[in-house]
Amino acid sequence: YKWEENMNLAEVQEICEDLEELLDAANVRHARRKISEEVLRNAELLHQQLSAHLQNIVEKEEKVEAMRMMLDQTLHATDLHPEHKEVGKQKLQALLAELDSLDDKVASLGITAMRKEDSGPMAVSLTKTRTELLHAIDVLELGAEYFGLTGQDLSGGATKHRVSIFSLMPLQKTMLLFSTMVATATNEGKESTPEIDMLRNVVTRLQSYGYQNICQLVPDENAVVTERVFQARMEKLDIRDLGEVAMLYRTLSPFSFANFRRLLASPAVSKKPAFKSSSAQASPMSVRASPEIDMSSSCASIFEK
Repeated sequence: YKWEENMNLAEVQEICEDLEELLDAANVRHARRKISEEVLRNAELLHQQLSAHLQNIVEKEEKVEAMRMMLDQTLHATDLHPEHKEVGKQKLQALLAELDSLDDKVASLGITAMRKEDSGPMAVSLTKTRTELLHAIDVLELGAEYFGLTGQDLSGGATKHRVSIFSLMPLQKTMLLFSTMVATATNEGKESTPEIDMLRNVVTRLQSYGYQNICQLVPDENAVVTERVFQARMEKLDIRDLGEVAMLYRTLSPFSFANFRRLLASPAVSKKPAFKSSSAQASPMSVRASPEIDMSSSCASIFEK
């Protein structure tokens, strides 16, 4: 009977506890006289195997959690400045290699062969960590122009706080989604999508109302804002349709005007030639920022006027 392939962790834990009670009864209550030595030897052997299996899983879970912490630290510490990109990429690739090795060790425990519910948190965490790693590497490979970053984003400006990969992850998800949407629209003979047309309308309204930058609409472009706050800012551009506002707001999660600014300068909105994305193959939206709107201008808030 291959218990590794037919029992989940809860069942392994329960049987391990039952075996402990049996062995305690045999040793403490002198029940050995009533239980054959062969049965006890088999019970002790099985208990050792089950305990070792559970301990290995605990150790691997701790390792996965440690790797997630390392990834989080790396994403916060790495930016797209040309002098930092390669070092950041090497760190992420080293983490990916370590994750692959850990994945092999997890598989060797028989977890992947066990029932689906048994693979639970560890398998989910491994998959999530790998996905985030691949997306982070993709961000570095695609570069600053693809994500509409300004010189201030790269240098950190007066605060010297450069935009990290972590800050760009919500935008990365949107860009991947838009890449798929644009490819589908192109295959259907369409030039755009409703979402992208709405974003282009925002750029047009900014120009019409004399704003140099979307971040002039808010005191802190890096703050995560609610849909109600976003709606109030769109009213300044006379964009009042609640359905349109809701769709614009949902382009990013969580939503910040900093990433919204970058999205407006992104490939799909500014209609420039495409780069290739390592995550989504050919990405038809990878382009430079539109020259029609000064994306590198200072973000003087209208609240300061």
